[in-house]
Amino acid sequence: MGRLPAAGGARLVVIAAAGGYGKSTLPAQWRADVREQRAPAWLSVEGLGQDPVRLWTGVLGAVGRSA
Repeated sequence: MGRLPAAGGARLVVIAAAGGYGKSTLPAQWRADVREQRAPAWLSVEGLGQDPVRLWTGVLGAVGRSA
């Protein structure tokens, strides 16, 4: 988890890894940190295929829900 707090003022942090590498656990731990004030946005791209419209619709929806 050491690198996430180092993201400091980053407006976007992307977590990408293979299954079983803690992609869900890591942001949950980060969000549990009382010093963290940013709202998380979550998007699973599995099943979106190669459709850029569906991808960006999902991205914008996730960001909109976290605001």
